[in-house]
Amino acid sequence: MTGVLKVDDIQDAGANSIVSSNGSGTLTFGNFTAATITASTALVPDASDGAALGTTALEWSDLFLADGAVINFGDDQEVTLTHVADTGLLISSTDQLQFGDSGTYIHQSADGVLDLVSDTEIELNATTLDINANVEISGTAVTTGVHTFTAVPVFPNNTIETADIQADAITGAKIADDAINSEHYTDGSIDTAHLADGQVTVGKLATAVFTGATDIGAAIVDADLFLMDDGAGGTIRKTTAARLKTYIPGVGKVLQVVNTGSSTETSSSSTTYADSSLTAAITPSASSSKVLVMITQAGLLKNSSDNGGKLRLLRGSTALEEFENDFGRNGGTGLNIVGGASCNVLDSPNTTSETTYKTQVACSVSSNASVAVQHNSAFSTIILMEIGA
Repeated sequence: MTGVLKVDDIQDAGANSIVSSNGSGTLTFGNFTAATITASTALVPDASDGAALGTTALEWSDLFLADGAVINFGDDQEVTLTHVADTGLLISSTDQLQFGDSGTYIHQSADGVLDLVSDTEIELNATTLDINANVEISGTAVTTGVHTFTAVPVFPNNTIETADIQADAITGAKIADDAINSEHYTDGSIDTAHLADGQVTVGKLATAVFTGATDIGAAIVDADLFLMDDGAGGTIRKTTAARLKTYIPGVGKVLQVVNTGSSTETSSSSTTYADSSLTAAITPSASSSKVLVMITQAGLLKNSSDNGGKLRLLRGSTALEEFENDFGRNGGTGLNIVGGASCNVLDSPNTTSETTYKTQVACSVSSNASVAVQHNSAFSTIILMEIGA
C-alpha cells in the first residue's frame, strides 16, 4: 500500500494493537520492535519525568551525540554538559561534579579558578607529582619523605626552632660571613671553650677594655686593679696594686738611677744663693715613689778675708737642705781650700713629671771676698735614685 497513513484512518483494534488512536490525532504505540527508529525532530516522553530511556534489565548500548551537543539536566535545565568539538566536555558555570556526596566535588568557583574540594581528605597517588605553579599552603604540611630544593628556600622569621634542626646539621660552612651578630647571642652563651686560640685580638676589643693598647693615663695608686692569670688553668682574675707590692721585685727598691756631675768651677761673691752648675733631672715612674738624692760637692774654696761659703740642695725652686753653712772660714784672711762636702736626702716629689735637683753656692759672712766650688776642675757628683713605694 502506498500513500499517506493518516491518524484518522487508523482504527483501534483492541488490546493487542501495535498502534491505537484516541481519535484526536494522537497515536499510542504498544510494544514493537524495529531495527532503526528515525525521528525528524524529537523523541519525547508523554509527560515531564514520565518515561525512562531503557530499564534496569534493558540498558542502551552506545550513545552518539553530534559536535556541540548539549545534555541538559533538571526541569529548568540549570545544569548542562556541553561537547566542545575536538576538545572535551564543558560543565555549566560553577556547577559541581560531585563524588559520593555533596562534600566531595570539582568545580570552577570563579573564572579561571578550579576547586578540588573534599570534606575529609584528598589523596594523590603517583610515582611523581609535577606542579608547575606557585604553591600556597594555608594549613599544616606534614612530609614523611625528603624535600629537595633547586633554589634556596625562604622561611619567615622565627619559624625554625632548634628542636627542628638535626644535631650537627648546621656547620660553619653553612653560615654566611657576618650572618650572626651579638643580637643572636644570649648573655653567658659564649664561654672560653667556644673561642679558638688566638681569635680574640686587641682589634676585637672596645677601646674601654683594659688592653696593651690602652694607657692608664694617670699615676698608679694602691686601689688600681690589674688583670692576671691565676696560674690554675688560664682563668683571668683581678688584683689591686697594693697586693702586688709584696710580690713585684723593685717595690721598695731602686727603680732607676740618674748619675751625673760637673767639673766647672763656679764662684760667688754674694750672700745670695746662685747655681753651682751641679744639676740632674729624673722622671719618676709613679707618684708614690721617693727620690734618694746623693751629693758630693768637691773643690770648695774660700778666697780671702775672714769669709766662708754655704751650700744648699733644691728640687726645682724649692730648697730641701742646706748641707754646708760656713765652709773654708778659719778666722784668717788668706786662701783656704777645703776638700769637699756631701749630702744625702730622701725626697718625696709626688709626681711623675720630670723633676730637677741642683745645688747652689753663696758667701756665708760678707761679699768682700769670693768662694768657689769645683776649684781647679775638681769633679762634683749628683746621683738620683727612684725608690719604689
